[in-house]
Amino acid sequence: MDHSEDLKRLVLALYEASVTGNGAFLNNLVSDDDSVVTIGTAPDEFWMGHSAILQARTSRAQTSSIVAIIPGKIQAFAEGTVGWVVDQPRLRLADGSEIDLRFTAVFHVEQGQWKLVQQHASVGVPD
Repeated sequence: MDHSEDLKRLVLALYEASVTGNGAFLNNLVSDDDSVVTIGTAPDEFWMGHSAILQARTSRAQTSSIVAIIPGKIQAFAEGTVGWVVDQPRLRLADGSEIDLRFTAVFHVEQGQWKLVQQHASVGVPD
């Protein structure tokens, strides 16, 4: 397994696109495969398939109070055509408050480009 600066940069761009609702970037990043999944922090945030994920992400950016995603210490790795990322970013809200997240993502090389195939974000709660 090798560290991947390419995936690290890609996740930083994903954070920005998630806040701004950059549909073109997200459209290009998310795999077209039907098995692609994104799981968010709310109980109803579970989307499968390229179009469902893209629609949810762009519409959420338009109504969200998130003004920035502040990266933590992004760890990105790759082995052949598979890559994965783990991070502990912070969401900055419009009122100035921040929320700690846990974030994982899996990527796969398709036609020479990294494509997002799985993403999960969660908020840790005490046991």
